[in-house]
Amino acid sequence: MANNAGENFAHSRSRPAYLINTPRKKPPITRLISVTTSWTVLIYWSGFTVIR
Repeated sequence: MANNAGENFAHSRSRPAYLINTPRKKPPITRLISVTTSWTVLIYWSGFTVIR
C-alpha cells in the first residue's frame, strides 16, 4: 500500500475524507515548506523574466 500512496493521493485529491483517514507519514510542515518553495520559485522566475 505504501507504493501506491502517491497514486492514490493524486486520484483522491478532491476527497478530503481520504486525507483525514490517511496515516500521516509526512508532517504538515514538510508540505508547507514545499508549497512555499514552489511559490517562491514561481514568483522569482516570473519577476526575473519581467525584469529581463
